This record gives sequence, structure tokens and C-alpha cells, in this order.
Amino acid sequence: ESDNIAVKEIAFSNREKAKVAYVVDGDTIELTDKRRVRYIGINTPEINFGKGNPQCFATDAARINKELVAGQDIEMEKDVSQTDKYGRLLRFVYADDVLINDFLLRQGYARLEQVPPDTRLSQQFKEAVSEAKENKRGLWKTCEKL
Repeated sequence: ESDNIAVKEIAFSNREKAKVAYVVDGDTIELTDKRRVRYIGINTPEINFGKGNPQCFATDAARINKELVAGQDIEMEKDVSQTDKYGRLLRFVYADDVLINDFLLRQGYARLEQVPPDTRLSQQFKEAVSEAKENKRGLWKTCEKL
């Protein structure tokens, strides 16, 4: 029985607790310690696309991300890479035990963007996107050019 307890502790030890200060857009947040976090495996439409008008569904994606995580205590888990080329932490983000990356895909707020080597949940994420497309959720219903 004590072995099971040790395994459970190890399973959660790779998650880091943090607090969200600010939601940048649909797939990027800033923590209270000023670190920026980019969600692994997804890409939401850009708000400042070419510094012009937002891409289709960008404001919706940013809004839902704010509803999910703004001001919240979260847990983050890395895959392989620590940061992206812009210095943002690459993480799977959990709020109230909901994997935000998956939620945004499944509800149609994001597209799949797998960037090796950070592909540990790629199969789960592919299934989430398929579900969103089949049910014409979010951007899969609203946006013509995908």
C-alpha cells in the first residue's frame, strides 16, 4: 500500500503551481512572477494578426481563456522543451483539474499545432480536434478559411 502512495506523489511532482496574472490571448498567459506561458500543442487565432484585424475567432478564444484561467491558481506540466524561441515556457496547463490545452481544442477555440519534441499528448489532442470538427464547434463552425 505504501508503494501506491509513493507512485501518486511522483505522478504529481512534475506539476508546478502558479497563479495567472494576465491572459495575453487564446494560447498564452502571463504569471504573477512575469513569466509567460505558451500552451503546448495548440494554436488559437491571432488577435494582432499582422498588426491588423484579429483573425476569425481570436477574440472568442482570448475571452474563453480569460474565463478559464485569469486570476486563477493553475498547475503546469512541461513536456520536453522548457521554452519556445520567444522565451515563453511551454506547458500543459491545468485549472481545477481541467487540461486547458485539450478544452480549447475540444470546444473549437484552437487548432492543433504539434511541434516536436513536445508531442506527448498528440493523440489525445488529435481526437479533441476531430470531435470539435465533427460537431462544428467554435471556429470550425464560424470561420471559413481554415
